[in-house]
Amino acid sequence: MRDARAHIREARSDAKGALEDTRLALAHGREAKDPQAILPVRGGTAARLYEHGQVDEARGLAREVVELARSDPRESAWALPWAFLFSPLAYEFERELRDALEEISPGPWKTLTFACLDRDFVRAAEIWAGAGSPTMESRLRLRAGEELIETGKRAEAEAELAKALTFYRTVEATYFIRRAEAPLEPRAGSGSA
Repeated sequence: MRDARAHIREARSDAKGALEDTRLALAHGREAKDPQAILPVRGGTAARLYEHGQVDEARGLAREVVELARSDPRESAWALPWAFLFSPLAYEFERELRDALEEISPGPWKTLTFACLDRDFVRAAEIWAGAGSPTMESRLRLRAGEELIETGKRAEAEAELAKALTFYRTVEATYFIRRAEAPLEPRAGSGSA
C-alpha cells in the first residue's frame, strides 16, 4: 500500500511524500522472503530514488536488484518491468540484467523486459496497452518520448508524449504532465515564437 501511495503522491507532485512512502515500502519489502514482493518494491524504489536525485542510494538498490535477478531470473522477468527497467538507472546494469534474464522462457514478460532493455519503449507501451494498463502504458509512452527526443526523433517523440499527456491530464498527474510537456516546449534560440 505504501508503494501504491508513493506512486499517487509522486504523480501529484509530492516528491517528499512519495520518497517517504517509498522508503517505508522498501523497509517492509525487505522483510518479505518472496521475490514477487521483493523485486517490484526494490526496483521501483531504486527508480524513484534515482529520478528524484538520490543517485547513490538508488545505485545501491539497483545492485541488489541485479543480484536478485541473477538468483531468480524466472521471477525477475515479470517483476522488473514495473518501473526499474525503463529507468535510465537500469542502463548502468544492462549487461548484467541481460545475462541474468537471457535464459528465461519466452513469453510476454520476457518480451516486455527486453523491449525495455533495448530502449524500445514504444513497443513496451503497446504491450502494456494490450494488457489494459493505462498507467504503465503512459509511463512508457513518457519514457519513449524522452528517449526519442534524446535520439533526435522529435516528431515521433511528440506523438508519444501527446498520448501520455492524454492520460495524465485525465487523472491530474501534475508531475508527469510537467515531465511530458517539458520536451515539447520551444528551446531557446530555436527560432520559435
